[in-house]
Amino acid sequence: MMNGMLPRILGRTIAILAGAIWLGGLVFYAGAVIPTAHEVLGSHRTVGFITQRVTLKVNVMAVVTLVLFAAAICGGWRDAAQRLRYVLAGAWLALVALQGLLFALHPMLDRLLDVEQQEIIDEQRFYQLHRAYLISSMGQMLGGLVLLISLLVLWSRADAIGFDPQELP
Repeated sequence: MMNGMLPRILGRTIAILAGAIWLGGLVFYAGAVIPTAHEVLGSHRTVGFITQRVTLKVNVMAVVTLVLFAAAICGGWRDAAQRLRYVLAGAWLALVALQGLLFALHPMLDRLLDVEQQEIIDEQRFYQLHRAYLISSMGQMLGGLVLLISLLVLWSRADAIGFDPQELP
């Protein structure tokens, strides 16, 4: 493959895989793991002490993915129409802001949990903050989908503009 096609394909593949792992993980976690854990363990509280640890890992995956998305956006920025640039930048910034909110909420939620006793110290405050956490996570799922679709549009446009049949294997 000539003229940098292989690095371009690898970069796109890595960005898509990172998005799939992060966003797919969020959807699977919310749609399958949590309901199953509730069935097996029988307690929202017990499941909550498990999710407390898992969400930190999900948040780290989000940061890695957002960095890769930023690289993908920058790599195709000059080929993007103005409207697509607004969507790409807006979706990415929204995802970063939501991730910042999740990082801020997590320790606030942690402080309301007594891990040793497996008790919630202030249930009303906990559920208010937890609701904000869940809404932010849902926003990330939707924003991530918008960003992935926008990246596909960007790449499709870039490929159409720069198509060279000589580059095909």
